Amino acid sequence: MMEIVVIGNGVAGEAACSAIRSRTKEAKITLISEESHPFYSPCVLTQYISKELKRSGVFLKTLRDYEKEGINALLGNRVERIDPVGRMVFLNDREIAYDKLILATGSRPIVPTIEGVQKKGVKVLKFLRDADRIFRAQGIKAIIIGSGPVGVELAVALRKRNWEVCLIEALDWIMPNQFDEKGSFIVRNILENHGIKILTAEKVLSIEGKPHVNGVVNSRAGRREADMVVLTIGMRPSTQLARQAGVEVGELEGILTNEEMETNIKDIYACGDCVEGKDPFTLKPKLSLLWPQAERQGTVAGYNCIGEHRSIRWVPDVINLDVFGTFVGAMGQPARMINHGKTEMVEVVGKEKYHCFVLSEGRWVGGQFIGDHEGMGILLPFMGRDYEEVCKKIRDEEEATRFPWYYPTRDFFYKMEEP
Repeated sequence: MMEIVVIGNGVAGEAACSAIRSRTKEAKITLISEESHPFYSPCVLTQYISKELKRSGVFLKTLRDYEKEGINALLGNRVERIDPVGRMVFLNDREIAYDKLILATGSRPIVPTIEGVQKKGVKVLKFLRDADRIFRAQGIKAIIIGSGPVGVELAVALRKRNWEVCLIEALDWIMPNQFDEKGSFIVRNILENHGIKILTAEKVLSIEGKPHVNGVVNSRAGRREADMVVLTIGMRPSTQLARQAGVEVGELEGILTNEEMETNIKDIYACGDCVEGKDPFTLKPKLSLLWPQAERQGTVAGYNCIGEHRSIRWVPDVINLDVFGTFVGAMGQPARMINHGKTEMVEVVGKEKYHCFVLSEGRWVGGQFIGDHEGMGILLPFMGRDYEEVCKKIRDEEEATRFPWYYPTRDFFYKMEEP
């Protein structure tokens, strides 16, 4: 009987187990996770924090589900080291042999070297335990450092709980990895209209308090009071175990794999946030720390470890948020992150909506959607193609009638009168 060990109980590890079980009931699967909870969705943690979702609603599995699927789930256990020569995984109280090993170790929050960052009341948001701490926090004033999707969602959640929220971004506008300036400005207006204070081009110099945080000192705005500070600066791949085992890691600190998610060590696979992928357009190294990407990688890793050859297709990142009832979505790259070739931006403005299409050397590489997501799904498969080809494809698609105010021309999209 094949012994498969999966380290990590996030969506990548779960997808790997599901792929294996969909093809064989014979393989023995051992799933190891430091977290003591069964599989849950980190995507809804801010809804739990805002009290729009009960804590029980974040879970996607029960302990009984693992038993039904024939998975030996060792939750609340830490892997100390891996021996790839002896094919052994060592925990603090036992050792487990494997034929195939899947690393789905995820990522960890980036904690910057700010003076006072270790004070009580300074938090991060990645795991359920982090959400529990934020949910239980006492006070009325919160400062969130970092304005990516997690920071924005958390700002919205805390504001719904009547916290006074200040969102601080070191760059010139919020959500800089998803939006260009105009789209970012629209999102900023929505947040500010709901009472969230936003500081951009602002560096946090120190976090104050004895011993509990009571404020931060900024480079331009000076001191601002706070009962809680949350760091949402970003995530870094968790690769300590992989490095110790001799698994190759790339320049962005993620595990390197081939297209079958196999590492440089035979019979060791990796998937999810711990993996360093490729930008689908430039083929340069890229971290894609998003649920859909992790799910695809986990599925491919699971199939390949039982001999069913599948290859990963690197696809653009897609994010979507509900910002006080307004849809905010983006896919691919904003123009500011494209540092090669001729870049164009085509904007489509309608009633209570803003769409922006980013072109690089005539290819569509990014899209930004505010107000509605109509057309987003049909357009996604065409990303990376020449815009004239995209226009022809859309003309041929019957579903294009769902958004008749987009009419493809040589100018990519022409805004007609909205019906």
